[in-house]
Amino acid sequence: MKNFFAYHFRIKYRGMSLFPKGIFYGFLFFVFICKPHDCNCLAQTSQINWFWGTGLTFFDYKELLVLPKKSQERGWIPYIGMEYQELYPLNHIKLSQLIQMGYGKTLYDGSRMNSVTNEVSPLTGQTTHVFLNLETTFAFQLQHHAAMWEPYMGMGYHFWNRRLEGNVPFYEKYTWLCFPLGLRFQVMITPSLVWGGDFSFRPVAFGTMNLDRTLYGISSDIVFQLGNKAGWKAAFPIAWQQNFFILSITPWYAYSAIGESDRKRSVSGGLLGSVELVEPESSTHQYGVWIQFVLSH
Repeated sequence: MKNFFAYHFRIKYRGMSLFPKGIFYGFLFFVFICKPHDCNCLAQTSQINWFWGTGLTFFDYKELLVLPKKSQERGWIPYIGMEYQELYPLNHIKLSQLIQMGYGKTLYDGSRMNSVTNEVSPLTGQTTHVFLNLETTFAFQLQHHAAMWEPYMGMGYHFWNRRLEGNVPFYEKYTWLCFPLGLRFQVMITPSLVWGGDFSFRPVAFGTMNLDRTLYGISSDIVFQLGNKAGWKAAFPIAWQQNFFILSITPWYAYSAIGESDRKRSVSGGLLGSVELVEPESSTHQYGVWIQFVLSH
C-alpha cells in the first residue's frame, strides 16, 4: 500500500500542490471502480443524474496536546462539488460517486517550543487549506409507503493541504482512506417536497502526513504513518422537485479524528535540526450547509 501511493502528479496554485501523491489513483478509483452497468446481474435500464453543488463548512481542528502546547484551526471553508448517481429500479441498487474540493484560510492558534530551553510561547497566524474528497458508495433501496430506506457502504479518499506562513512556517499534506457504512432515508411530504436523513459511521485507514522539505531546508520530505481512528457524519437534506429540476439543501455535521503517528527523526541541518518528530492525535468538528441542483433525465 505504501508503494501504491508513491507517485506525484502536481498542479500548483500559489505555490501549493493541488495534485499530491495518490490523486491520480484516486481519480481512477472514482471514475472506474466497479461499473454496475457492465454487470449482467443488474438490469440494463438505469436512471442517471448529475448533481452540481456548493457549500460552506465551519472547520474546527484541534491537536490533543498538553497545555501550554496547543495547535488549533478554526474558520469557514467554501466548497464546490459534483455527484454522479445511477439508479437501477428493478434491482433497487444505487451507485453514488462524489467529488468535492475546498479552498480557504483559517485562524491558527498554536504554540512553539524552544528546542534548547524547552520554553513554550504562543504562535498565531493564518493557515491556507486545500481539501479534496472522493467517495463512492453502493446502496440498496427499500420502499415502504412514502418512505425510502437506503443502507449503504463504500470507500473514499481524502486529501488535505495545510500551510502556515510566517517566522515559524509549516507545510503539511495529509491523505487517508475512509470506509463509510451508513443508512439514508427520505420521506415524501408532498409530491414535490422530500425530507430525509443520512447517518454514517466512517472508519479511516492508511493515513499519512507528509512534512514538506521546501520550507525547512532539509534534504527530503518526512512522511508519518498516522494512527487509525473512526468518525461519523449526520446530514438532513430537504429537496424540492419540479418536472426535471431538483434543488436540495442539506445541513450537516461531521466528527473525525487522527491517531498519533509513528516517530521520526529529522535529518541534521535546516530549520528543524536533528530532533524527534511526531504528529499528535487530533480531532476535527465540522458543520455546514450543502446546496446542489440537478437536471434529471
